[in-house]
Amino acid sequence: MKLLAGEALFEVAHDAKRPFDVTTGDTTVRAVGTQFDVDRRAASTTVTVVEGQVAVLTAPDGTLGGKQTTLPLSAGEQLTLAPRSVRQPVRTDVATAIAWTQRKLIFEHRQLGEVAAEFNRYKPSDHRDPECRTAQPGGNRCLPGQ
Repeated sequence: MKLLAGEALFEVAHDAKRPFDVTTGDTTVRAVGTQFDVDRRAASTTVTVVEGQVAVLTAPDGTLGGKQTTLPLSAGEQLTLAPRSVRQPVRTDVATAIAWTQRKLIFEHRQLGEVAAEFNRYKPSDHRDPECRTAQPGGNRCLPGQ
């Protein structure tokens, strides 16, 4: 499957003979029985493993010495990849990473411009939802209704 833009949460049944691949540009995420989130932006791709394990395959484009590299990720880990740059996996709060599936955005230590850009991904804005209208300033925000 190719993810051209945006974010998707995948739940994959265990079948070692038929791995499930998600490709975003030069990166492929391979799963065998797991739940994981892939967030593709213009300048990067972030993979978050909710449960199980995935293998992140980087393309041989000079990112890591000009060869394809396989990076394993386990539940609770997150990896961000950008052209010619791969960070080390980090432990993450999985609930925060997939809060968008519950129509919520959670921001911690983010610049205002990043927060505004994230809100703009969910246009058109509709603040008629009573829960959204009464939300207090802080780190959690409601997403517009569908």
